[in-house]
Amino acid sequence: MKTYIVKRGDTLTKIANEYNTTPQAIAELNHLTNLDFIRIGQKLFLPPTSFSRPSPSLAPPAPKEAGRLWLTFVDAANKPIRNMKVWVKIGGAEFDFLTDQQGQIPVLLVKQPATPVTVFAQKANDEKKQIQTFTAELKNQSCRITSPKLKVRSVQQPHKGEAPKKPPIAPSSTTAPASPAVPPLPGTVDDTRSPAGHPVKQVALECPNKENLWLGPNFKYRDIILAASKRSGFLPQAIAALLDAESATIKREIEKPVLDKSGKPVIDPKTGRPKTRKRTEETGEWAANSRNKNSSARGVSQFLDGTWIGQALTKGTFLNARTKEKGWLTTATIKGNGRTALKVVPAFSLANGMLVTKSPLHKTLSSKPYVTGKAMASDANLQKLLDLRFDVECAIHAAVDYGKQNLESLSEEGYRISGLSDGEKAKIMYLCHHLGAGDARKFINDTMTARRAQHLLVQQVGEVSAEEKAMDAGDDYLRAHREWLANFIDKKIRITNHMCDTSGATDGRKVIPITKAIRSK
Repeated sequence: MKTYIVKRGDTLTKIANEYNTTPQAIAELNHLTNLDFIRIGQKLFLPPTSFSRPSPSLAPPAPKEAGRLWLTFVDAANKPIRNMKVWVKIGGAEFDFLTDQQGQIPVLLVKQPATPVTVFAQKANDEKKQIQTFTAELKNQSCRITSPKLKVRSVQQPHKGEAPKKPPIAPSSTTAPASPAVPPLPGTVDDTRSPAGHPVKQVALECPNKENLWLGPNFKYRDIILAASKRSGFLPQAIAALLDAESATIKREIEKPVLDKSGKPVIDPKTGRPKTRKRTEETGEWAANSRNKNSSARGVSQFLDGTWIGQALTKGTFLNARTKEKGWLTTATIKGNGRTALKVVPAFSLANGMLVTKSPLHKTLSSKPYVTGKAMASDANLQKLLDLRFDVECAIHAAVDYGKQNLESLSEEGYRISGLSDGEKAKIMYLCHHLGAGDARKFINDTMTARRAQHLLVQQVGEVSAEEKAMDAGDDYLRAHREWLANFIDKKIRITNHMCDTSGATDGRKVIPITKAIRSK
């Protein structure tokens, strides 16, 4: 069997084209789960049937690798819609399918860049209704299409009940008000009766609601997002969009049938059953326990150790109040510069009862001997503080507080922030969180160096992928990093993705035009 040693600049697509095979064939043979990640010096086995291609001068140009598109259909409760007839028009051809048990249809091939895709579904009266349009690219993509409706099975029963009696009126105004009811999860079905006593099924749907907020798989965080919105004054949709960019999402493995070229299941001759292959699917749910293996970033809002500690020590933040409640942040009286003068300073209480007061306290706690590694502390109390990043309430409020601080800082420096919409502000908030204050300002002013841009891009996508992006950008790492980050933010931060009704709504301008508009004079 032939082998290949990965060199700088290689990708699976590039290697596959050279040896007349496909990236998927190489990945399957070498048990690779991520087709976008290979490392320099890695030894790869090549499929036995592959052969070296003729010299470039004699061979026809290699066709571009087709993209793959997966479509998943879910209802208002974020559950798969099974056995629904759908039609997909892609690249001038139209196909019809029945969704499977996961609400999915067979994978579709995308053979041209910017291929228009139109999706139709069968209505109850058998009519064909257009439900989605978008553009597919030459890469692997997953699209989750959510229905605003929910199908509920109901069994008719003879009427034997009586009309419910009205609850008694409270005897006096001094009676303590009831705590607000927790909204039922979308898809919850309650069997009740009408005032006339007739059986009624009450189905809880997320949309519509007075906030016009749609969270789908993240509905359980609704109250937290609304509370953060009230504290900050930002639209809840903008906060949800910000988290879409900051948070990793939970993935799940599903079994998918192996299909032949005609789209029919491949039968295993040994078992007589269709062959299956595991595939990872994005659920869209924010990963509360996310851990970045390349840095100390943790939790749904991916705060680094030092920045998180800084938020805990910043007056007025949600995390500062929580840290004080836990008893970790207090004050101490120490001698001032005059030796006899006394002053009260912030102090962090260690688990052994000792107080850390060295100034600046934020930098002191963020370094050794207190923080000893990525997300690791030598003190139990400090470790508990770092672990609060896995508390979604703390993580969401901290992300909003930190974003608000960055916007206020930019405004004070003369950047024109006040004219931005909340959706546009969310993009700048994420830019500052992702790059840090210094690099964010360089990105806004377009003054970042190519060397710094190369370092940041390699950190995010790996050395091989970074080099490939730079080559596509004309051997320009600065342009490659700028385009990659701008495209990521514009794709992720879209407030209309979190609206029940998007009539008249807009996601605002893209990142690059925003940065040009807000630059200080």
